[in-house]
Amino acid sequence: MVALNVRQLTVRFDDTTVLENLDLFVGPRSSMAVLGQSGSGKSTLLRTIAGLDRPVAGNIYLDGVDVTDVHTSQRGLIFVAQSPALQPNLNLADNVERPLKWAGDTPPESRRQRVASELRRFGLGGRGHKWVNEASAGEIHSTATARGTVRNPRLLLLDEPVAALDAGARRARILELRRQHRSTGSTLVVATNDWTVAAALADRVAILAGGSIIQEAEPLDLYNRPVSMHAAELTGRWRLNRLAGTVRRPPGAQIEIVTPAGPIRTWRDPPQESMVVGIRPADLIVADDGPLQGTVVSSMVLGPTVLVTVDADGLRLEAMAPKPSPEAGSAVRMRWRRAHLFTLDGDAIDHIDSV
Repeated sequence: MVALNVRQLTVRFDDTTVLENLDLFVGPRSSMAVLGQSGSGKSTLLRTIAGLDRPVAGNIYLDGVDVTDVHTSQRGLIFVAQSPALQPNLNLADNVERPLKWAGDTPPESRRQRVASELRRFGLGGRGHKWVNEASAGEIHSTATARGTVRNPRLLLLDEPVAALDAGARRARILELRRQHRSTGSTLVVATNDWTVAAALADRVAILAGGSIIQEAEPLDLYNRPVSMHAAELTGRWRLNRLAGTVRRPPGAQIEIVTPAGPIRTWRDPPQESMVVGIRPADLIVADDGPLQGTVVSSMVLGPTVLVTVDADGLRLEAMAPKPSPEAGSAVRMRWRRAHLFTLDGDAIDHIDSV
């Protein structure tokens, strides 16, 4: 389909710089998720690619053609905003049909069949007759997504495509969008603040912070090797445990990183004496033989496992435990599987595994 190349893009609104010297490449037929906190500029990036916002510097290329000054209608892409603007005087089916009518290249009967297919694809089968003011937020967003995909665009831009859906519908929508992307070969760019959505929906994830892309890689690489504490916070389901660490080198033994919860032992010699140790809750396991320790504060059942909040010398940590969950007030030990070492300023130093 189409390759997207964004070079040195800068976008300002009045005196506020939202994007600055941003570079992003999305290959043809591939999928990219732009991951960032609310207010990081994700929506602005998609709107600028679509031609709805104007950059003050930089260029946007589609298949090598500079479209920075090309009108939105001539870029051959579809943008589905987080707050979709449906036509209130049309029902849901007619809203989905509008792009086919505008194009004027599909006979009426084929249009109706395509619309019915898209409605079923996004869970709206039998509901196309509903008016916009009768539809739920999820139905409205599903209609906007169906309207965006009905013509199989070369480039599809989706802003928070599952935010309005409940958990079950979110999973179904992600699977359907993946299937649609693979079957049509379109190029897909998704903006989201949800790591689970980004990792499930895209082949690669770009982290947006400070107006620029700070890291881009396949989801598993991002998860295992974040370049900063901020990237680590964004690429996980639960809050990152942060422990102050100081290096100790016992003679003839493993190096110890001393933390409030106990020692982190490794054969790798960190390049700094003081650091922040980041451990994801999924990598901190309640176990009798663990080197770290604390006192249980509370627990939350997550199916076969339990998320346990532990007090370690005044530091609150979150760890995983098998059921039944340890009682509040009980002492526990914890074993770590993978730790991320950061400078005091938050830059990654190393990523170590337990032995």
